[in-house]
Amino acid sequence: MLTLTWLTLATSLLFIYGRITAFGGTPPIETPWVTMEVTDKDRVYPWVTYESCLVAGLHFTAAPTSVSDALGLENYRIRSDQDPSYANATMPLSVSYRSRVMFAPLSVSPNYRNPLRFGRHVFLQLPTPLRDGMSYNITVMAAAFGNETSFNLTVNERAELNTNIRVNQVGYSLSGPKLGYVGSWLGSSTATSPYMHVALQLPYGNASNFTVQDAATGAIVFTGTPRLFIPVATTTKPTSPDSPDLYTGQRVWQLDFSSLSVPGRYVLRVPGMGLSHAFRVATDALRPALGTLARGTYGQRCGVALSWRYLGPWGATRPEACHMPDAEVMPLDPVPAWFTSRLPLPNPTPNLTTLPPVNGSYFLPSLPGGSRIVTVGGHHDAGDYGKYTVSSGLMVGWLMIALEVMGADQDDLPLPEAGDGVPDILQEVEWELQFLEGMQDADGGVYCVVKPNTTAGDYYEGTLPCGTPGLDSCNLAADSPRRGPRIAWPKDTTCTAQFAAAMARVARSPLFRRFRPAAAERYLTRARAAWDFLTGVAPFGALCYHHYGCLGLVTAAEAVRPAYEHAYNCYDPQGDQSADERLWAAVELY
Repeated sequence: MLTLTWLTLATSLLFIYGRITAFGGTPPIETPWVTMEVTDKDRVYPWVTYESCLVAGLHFTAAPTSVSDALGLENYRIRSDQDPSYANATMPLSVSYRSRVMFAPLSVSPNYRNPLRFGRHVFLQLPTPLRDGMSYNITVMAAAFGNETSFNLTVNERAELNTNIRVNQVGYSLSGPKLGYVGSWLGSSTATSPYMHVALQLPYGNASNFTVQDAATGAIVFTGTPRLFIPVATTTKPTSPDSPDLYTGQRVWQLDFSSLSVPGRYVLRVPGMGLSHAFRVATDALRPALGTLARGTYGQRCGVALSWRYLGPWGATRPEACHMPDAEVMPLDPVPAWFTSRLPLPNPTPNLTTLPPVNGSYFLPSLPGGSRIVTVGGHHDAGDYGKYTVSSGLMVGWLMIALEVMGADQDDLPLPEAGDGVPDILQEVEWELQFLEGMQDADGGVYCVVKPNTTAGDYYEGTLPCGTPGLDSCNLAADSPRRGPRIAWPKDTTCTAQFAAAMARVARSPLFRRFRPAAAERYLTRARAAWDFLTGVAPFGALCYHHYGCLGLVTAAEAVRPAYEHAYNCYDPQGDQSADERLWAAVELY
């Protein structure tokens, strides 16, 4: 499974709501108190958190004696010299437990004393609410974690960061929706299956109001009422709105303050919990995110040198253009063993294909193996440096939404094209289209993937991209076969349909017709050629071997797995998986 790095970056652009103003320098937003998550990986000693006035969190780096002992009510006592409700040592009402990895390095290093570190987390449900401004002592008996441990907790909701109150820490657009959330999974109250999931509850339920406060002065600028999300599926059967969500173990409340229209720096306060991270509300609140995403997408460009000016100090720069020899068509007579060993083709059946086999392989018509096609440009899919037509089509579609639907048409992003009078994201789309155009054959069909020269021993590229010998730092010999043209995988219906959709989407763009009228007409011609190939040469039901999200037939073993683990079958009865791509293409074209 690949991590689609630039795909993730492109998707993230869709969450930048409304018109985003030009990129520029904005001071980082810092919350003036310690954030628990920032230091979790470096913790050595146990610590305590105020989850809410009804829940205390106790956190350990050592494992409990047993999970059953960690869940024992008799192993915990809470008392206070200030709160009469806890004048006598009191046991919690219930206990839940969960564990998680707090830190795992990419590789073993002398810099990491304990490479893999776990957090063991106990949550105490309290019989009466803790009071703001008062101090408490929580004792954990030795039976639970091997040593008796004492925690001191002072409640200060006016200055207490509670990360169970979730906000967009980048900020909120002044004219867009502004939503916060409350929720957390507190583990299980049982040591063995069936596990009883425990969700954090809003201390005063829907009857409580939340407030938006000025982060500096504490002045209240907005008051609202939380709204409980009703899960589609819960941990109990039948589904109950009082039960945790099946997939997250949480109950979630939405805090909507969209009507707040005064720019400023704010926090959310929830009674019985404390404060959220600070955030900005402004017309340019999301400007830093757009700039960061632009840098990230630039860093995935293929076929160009990458400058420190746009990536430093975070990203890896590249002093030369990579993958300039791309690509040679994969031979089909015969199909290489490295291909069929990884993507075994099904036995031909009447419903698999409506096409006569190509030398018995059932692939679509193709140029002879070794034919050179020019597929320079585009963006690396991930750390393997491959380029995929299906993913590229998605990237084009998503960037077009950011450009035209969400108004991200700036010309001063941190990109080389800034200031030339053309929207920068439009030119990022062009960079992807350059690669896609090279993947189309003269008959309209489209090749699917550009990947390393597998005959050299690579299925995924395990080295830095190479270009001109002697000008790069990838440490490959000048005559290494890995330097040569990479391989273009065969055509199929999914890739051809996705290509048609992406090209047609750009061709109808008012911005492309304004800034690139000749290119827009060319894109439309290419989209129609791909569609004609689908309807004439490769009718529905032709072989589709390259896809995302499909794992074949549902087996008996698969059918009994929990719903959230299902790998659903998406093969249609004709053995083709291009229905959704064909639908998108038809919508864009007609």
